[in-house]
Amino acid sequence: QEECLEAASNLVRQAAAYIDECYFEPLTLSGLAEKYHVDNSYFSRIFRKEMGENLIHYLTRTRIEKAKEHIAKGDMNLAEVAFMVGYDDYTYFNKVFRKITGVSPREYKQNLGKKEGI
Repeated sequence: QEECLEAASNLVRQAAAYIDECYFEPLTLSGLAEKYHVDNSYFSRIFRKEMGENLIHYLTRTRIEKAKEHIAKGDMNLAEVAFMVGYDDYTYFNKVFRKITGVSPREYKQNLGKKEGI
């Protein structure tokens, strides 16, 4: 049983590392479960147990963190940032960004400018 737990833990760490690298791709629970040759519900369960949050929340949080990094660099407009982190629909990106951070991407960018004295 311990070997199974360790294998599950390794699988989740691999999946999390893959998400961290490929967050901009159209990733789904079923697609990742298929990639790692496991059942969707099993994959979902072990991911949540190992990471403390469900896979989609982890993916969303990762994308928004990367979006914040892109916004801070200031070399892209917000629609480009949305696309770079895996959102084809800016309106949806805006909604998700606001849900995670409490502010819109535009407000986030403006707040950064205030902190930097721009």
